[in-house]
Amino acid sequence: MKLYNVEYFLDAAVENYPNEYDFTRITEFKRLTFQKHPKTTVAYEYPRKYIPSKNEPYYPIPRKENLRRYQLYNERARLLNNKSKTRFIFIGRLAEYKYYTMSDVIQRALDEFKKLMGGANKI
Repeated sequence: MKLYNVEYFLDAAVENYPNEYDFTRITEFKRLTFQKHPKTTVAYEYPRKYIPSKNEPYYPIPRKENLRRYQLYNERARLLNNKSKTRFIFIGRLAEYKYYTMSDVIQRALDEFKKLMGGANKI
């Protein structure tokens, strides 16, 4: 993450750089959430090879054993919510065992937040 002393850094919320640089994507999140601020923060994404038990994969790997693992985690989350006063919401590629684009997952989070707020139109 890097803070810039400008209102906007990118022309769009996400810019992809598949070949030109070490990073593959830059995201300016305030463009996705429509925040207003004189400064902005952007995230640079750098690819790395997935090494089991060393790091986490960024995308779900569609295999039977991973689907079973997802189902187990999903059931544990359901039980946790039944036992707790606090409600836990797991959203995202690995949390839902689903591929999302960044705009899709941010929209998913905003929609869930609106549900929690009773369908409020403004966030």
